[in-house]
Amino acid sequence: MRLHIACAVLAASAGIALAQQAPSPQFVREFQAGVDAYRLGKYDEARAHLEQAKAFEPKLPGPYRYLAAVDQSESKFADCVADARTAIDLNPKSTEIAETIKLHDACRASLGKPAYTFAADSTGGAISVTANTDAATVTLNGLKYGATPLAPREVVAGDAEIGVSKVGFLPQTKTVKVLAGVVTDVDFTLEKDPNFHEATDVGNGHPAEPVTGFLEITGTTNATIKLDGKDVVLKDNKLESDPGVHEIEVQSPGMESWRRRVRIARGQKITVAVAMVSSDDRASTHGKGVAFVTIGAVLAAGALGTGIYSYRQAEIAHDWYRIEQTRPSGSDTSGILPIHTRADIDAQSDKAKTWGYISDAAVGAAVVSFGVGVYFFLKDRPEERPGQPAPFAIAPILGNGDTGFVIEKAVQW
Repeated sequence: MRLHIACAVLAASAGIALAQQAPSPQFVREFQAGVDAYRLGKYDEARAHLEQAKAFEPKLPGPYRYLAAVDQSESKFADCVADARTAIDLNPKSTEIAETIKLHDACRASLGKPAYTFAADSTGGAISVTANTDAATVTLNGLKYGATPLAPREVVAGDAEIGVSKVGFLPQTKTVKVLAGVVTDVDFTLEKDPNFHEATDVGNGHPAEPVTGFLEITGTTNATIKLDGKDVVLKDNKLESDPGVHEIEVQSPGMESWRRRVRIARGQKITVAVAMVSSDDRASTHGKGVAFVTIGAVLAAGALGTGIYSYRQAEIAHDWYRIEQTRPSGSDTSGILPIHTRADIDAQSDKAKTWGYISDAAVGAAVVSFGVGVYFFLKDRPEERPGQPAPFAIAPILGNGDTGFVIEKAVQW
């Protein structure tokens, strides 16, 4: 009988794993039956029991480990890799993780996948990227990372966004989970770009490099569109143009003019979504900003006035208190300085405090009103300044054989 990787160790660890997870009795029965059938080489029976066990406890890694071993025995190497990855993902700290990784790597090797050796202290995983066309640019989380076929490279474990693009093909992205200690294989099947025009060089019969790009504009209705100051007509919302940086201007009745710069690349199609603002809405927003700032100014003036009044009333209360403290006892000086009782002084102090509270409240209200007014002014501000270039829209870049993208946004205050 063929020697299967990790068989003995997996069997020995089954009882420990079950005790730790406290699985259901149904799971224990089906799982043990699957293990027994696997040991006897009854792979169909083992698979049936292990699938039942997996249904009872889908979060336990044991059935997946043994299913991977069954897959390997039946030369179902792709399924073996998938089941082993699931087991690793469910319990990366398992005492049997090293044996599960060996099983995973053995099935990858049987598929002809390139191997990778991790350092002893490594905590990361690795990715390997293939596609149905060579020399396609590979990106990792938006950054260029190489070209297909990409041999395994170590990366940080966790979710990662892998992108592949090539001139003449529609780009693709996939989000994968990179597992620590193993290679994550990502395969792409790129489709031909229907807007890619192939020409043939005269005399040699080889496809020529594309010389133009395509721009798709969405979100426009009854609008006049200009490209570099010249009126253009869209066909199916698209137009063809020379590569480079171009300026788009969209004008529509009752709407603010919309301008952007775009970078059109050879053989690539980009899409720009137009989001126009109503002239009436902008005027209304500006009016709200003026109103709130004006209210804030009035409240600030009121706060200043009530603050000064409160301060003066507090000074009067203080003067009354000082006079009564220094008034000679036993002599009548009321004709010179009026007499103020303790109740008079307390009432005067309370008056000063009340106007102080009113001043504080007016300050708070003024700050809030100013803030709301500034918000409306910022919301109302134009997205571009007179005499300055229009801000960039999303646009791909193609130059010297490289592909990628850039997003630029002007921030104006």
